[in-house]
Formats: sequence, structure tokens, C-alpha cells
Amino acid sequence: MKQLLSIDTANEYLSLALSLTDGQIATFQSKVGNKQSQYILPTIQNLLAEQNINLSAIDGIAYNQGPGSFTGLRIGLSVAIALAYSLQIPLYPVDMFQCYARIITTERPILVILDARLGQIYAAVIEPHTLNYLIKPSLLNPEQLETWITTHNLASNNFIVVGTGYEVYQEQIQQQLSNLEIVEHLYPEASMLLKIALQPNAPTCTPQHAELLYLRDKVALNLEEQRQGKKS
Repeated sequence: MKQLLSIDTANEYLSLALSLTDGQIATFQSKVGNKQSQYILPTIQNLLAEQNINLSAIDGIAYNQGPGSFTGLRIGLSVAIALAYSLQIPLYPVDMFQCYARIITTERPILVILDARLGQIYAAVIEPHTLNYLIKPSLLNPEQLETWITTHNLASNNFIVVGTGYEVYQEQIQQQLSNLEIVEHLYPEASMLLKIALQPNAPTCTPQHAELLYLRDKVALNLEEQRQGKKS
């Protein structure tokens, strides 16, 4: 079994996971807020030391592509790139939508809805067995959800719904979609990234080509527009 390290800094938690040769997974998770950059490297060293594993024994690093906290994601990516460069090992990019889908066992299509702030959502529909996209991630206004689904030739019912966006926009979503199964208060962590990266055909990239998943191109402008709206 490959020994992979996974890093998730997409929110206020620092979440790490390490696959062991016996098939087990060692994990660390702590709410560190904006101190991720301060704790991430020492915590990785401690996790490895607890398992008597040298950093040089790591075969690859999985990282969360997002969406998520811009600053947090950049911290995780920077550390993953630096380690991959120094060890000459591949990176395993895993996006947040796949992480949520990986948590759930179901026969229904999985509708992942994430809170994108600024009154918007990120959404994607995932096939439950392969984790392939039935509809790729998009940035939407909550009231556009049903149209977005039907435009992609899917019926607007019979989904299992997960993600922070449902918790924020529950009323708007229920007005548009029916026969939903809702999974609330369920959040992915680094062990989920690790399990996806350990799949036989998991995509890899070199440090030079490592990227985050950006679905909003106008973050700064939107923030300024929001400020202007508050003034008017």
C-alpha cells in the first residue's frame, strides 16, 4: 500500500491523514483558526514521528483543491508543493465536492451544495459509485439551482443533498427540488482526501502543475460591489 500524506486546510481546521503500510490511517484534526501556517509543518512532523515514519518514505501528497477558504487553501497547497518538490513525489489533487461525496453511501445521485458567500452557492452533481461528475462544479445563485439541473438533462428530484450550502439556503432549495434526502452537519476531513487519492486511477500532477479549483473569478470585485451596496 502506498504511503500517502493528505493535507486539508480548506476551513478553520488543520486536518492531516497518513496511510500506513498495514492499511490503517493515522489522522490529526484540530481547530486552529488562522494559525494553520504556524502549526502545519510541526504537526506533519509530529504525525510522522508518532508512526515512526521518515518523511522520505512518503510516496505522494494529497491536497484539497477547494472550494474553501482562499488563505487556508493556499497554505495547504504551498506546503504540499514544497514537500513534493523536495521529495520528488507526485501530488494528488482532490476537490471538496468529491470529499463530500466520498462520505456518503447511496444509490442516488449526490448533489453537493457549498456556501460560496456573497449570496451564492457552489454546486455539483456526482455519480455515487464512481464519483464522476454528472454535472461539473458551478457557481450559482440559489434560485438558479433547478434550472441549472434541468439544463443538464437531469430530473430535479431524487437527490441526496450534502454540504454547507443547504444549511444556509434550505428554504430556497426546498422550493425548487423535491423528494430529497438531506444529510446535514457532515463535513469532510483529510482522511477522505486520502481514501480518494489511494484509488487505483486517482489523478496526479507534478508540483509545477498543482492548482486550486477557482469557480469565482471576481472575488475582489464582488467584495467591493458588496461594500458599495451597503453604502447605497
